[in-house]
Amino acid sequence: MAGSPLKAEGKRCGARRWNGQLCRSLLLLKGNKCKFHGGMSTGPKTPQGKAKSYAARDAGRARYWQRRLAALAGLAGNEDRKPKA
Repeated sequence: MAGSPLKAEGKRCGARRWNGQLCRSLLLLKGNKCKFHGGMSTGPKTPQGKAKSYAARDAGRARYWQRRLAALAGLAGNEDRKPKA
């Protein structure tokens, strides 16, 4: 008899665990991760949970753009630099 109908046979999660090793749990058919790394997640359901998720997303995007613009500003003064070959 085959394994659980919720698991993809032979495929492994591959997420990084807290100790740096790869997770070896079986994937779920629903997603590309095991149940421990978000394979069963359906996202927030309550209005409070959704608001918290959106706030975290917006904060993350703001941090990303701050880093991105800082990196671009740092490169703006290097027009006279030779490109690496």
